[in-house]
Amino acid sequence: MFMRTLRLSSMAVAAIVLAANLAWAEGFGLGETKEQLKLDYEVSVVDHGTGRVTVTLTIADEGRLKPLRSVDLNFPSKDKHKDGGYMVDLSLSLATEKVDGKLLVRVHLKRELAERAEIDLNTLSLDGKQEALTWYYHPIPIAEYIKNGDRKNVAQGDDKPTSNDLGKIQPPGGVPLPLGAPGTPITVDFGRKAKKRLEAAEKDLDKWLVELERIMDKRLDGGLAKQACRTYFVTRVSVAFDDLKWNAKTADNLFKRAQTMPASEAKVWKEAFEALLKKEIGQTDTTNYAGGPAYSVPLVLIPVEALHEGQKYSAERGKKYLARMKQLTADDVSLWKDKVDAFGGTELDAAVNIILLDDYFDKEKFQRDKFKAAMGARKK
Repeated sequence: MFMRTLRLSSMAVAAIVLAANLAWAEGFGLGETKEQLKLDYEVSVVDHGTGRVTVTLTIADEGRLKPLRSVDLNFPSKDKHKDGGYMVDLSLSLATEKVDGKLLVRVHLKRELAERAEIDLNTLSLDGKQEALTWYYHPIPIAEYIKNGDRKNVAQGDDKPTSNDLGKIQPPGGVPLPLGAPGTPITVDFGRKAKKRLEAAEKDLDKWLVELERIMDKRLDGGLAKQACRTYFVTRVSVAFDDLKWNAKTADNLFKRAQTMPASEAKVWKEAFEALLKKEIGQTDTTNYAGGPAYSVPLVLIPVEALHEGQKYSAERGKKYLARMKQLTADDVSLWKDKVDAFGGTELDAAVNIILLDDYFDKEKFQRDKFKAAMGARKK
């Protein structure tokens, strides 16, 4: 167990207010492994290719640290206090949210900063026991996950997802903005982030609307329908953004792909999704159908590398994956959403992620028993 003494006068603190009774408390870093602490969490790192990364921490079980007091992003210093505790150059409390019963934390920062940062799980008690002026933390060095190859960006379609760790597979469009649990009011945080993205992409969204109308072979009538499409794009196509900022280079590559997608191909995919989910896909001027809006079809396909040759959509590749999707059932999709998806993906996202799993297609035949076994082995 190692010690960290927080001295507010000797470190920069941004966007954080520590409780007064902890300002001079001693924090003890727990040397036990996450298994010994009975913690269940996953860390994924997405490298955007711009010198910046997005780190996502998903906590399924707080283990012996329950209840967590906070989840902090810390930049440890090499300097020590004279009493032996380590100093911290910068400490930030991260916002957390509940998604499907799991605690989700996300931070976007420069890669060079991520390589020296750690995420700390902080608690006032260990095994339910508290000691005066004492707190505990479990450090998670981000650099380890970058070095171990977790930075492969499945979301941007740089590679087809593998089944080695299904829980790290993101929706094809990247991690969507967190809308909140179904049936609950839209969060203030979601509204703020969506607004920021809409402002960042404002100059380019109109040309995307025109292109999506061409692909759908249907116009979006009315201001409400067009704004709904804009909002769907900025919340679901996260690969076009660096956190809340528009990534012009990536977005331009995606747009070039969109321009090569024939409306006839989008129609085939739409019909295949509808047959799979037993739901109609489309929208009116004011509402979306049960299967989602029609523009969700091209937007889930455009980021997928496996469907393109460079920046050009490949009908031949599309034929291969459509054949795979025809073997799926709605239950397969539900199983993925219930057991795997930790990012709030749609049913279309789930279907596409499954058909990209080569490990579950032997000579292009879906291995449902193997798929179910893998789902059954995962914790909810």
